[in-house]
Amino acid sequence: MLSGRVAVISEIRAQDENIGLRNYEINFLKLMEKISNGTIVSINKTGTKVVLKPGVVTNNESQDLAFDCGLERSIVWYLEAVLPLALFGKSMLRLKLTGTTNCNLD
Repeated sequence: MLSGRVAVISEIRAQDENIGLRNYEINFLKLMEKISNGTIVSINKTGTKVVLKPGVVTNNESQDLAFDCGLERSIVWYLEAVLPLALFGKSMLRLKLTGTTNCNLD
């Protein structure tokens, strides 16, 4: 996100029984789109390839952001990536996350 370079991630769990991205990973990419301006995320049909064209991390200064993290991963899983990015945003980040705070995976 910060480098401005296009990232291509392919063959995501291609050999796994349940191939592709998980729902919580797709949610995370949606959150990245929300806190930035101009970010484009493309996911192929099987979810095994992602192309991320980063925009500018703005923290979406014009509004308070609300985001539902779901129940598959805890809110902390999302915050671990969002907080460092928010430091480089063009304005203060006002984000309300909803979801679980207790997950055995985290």
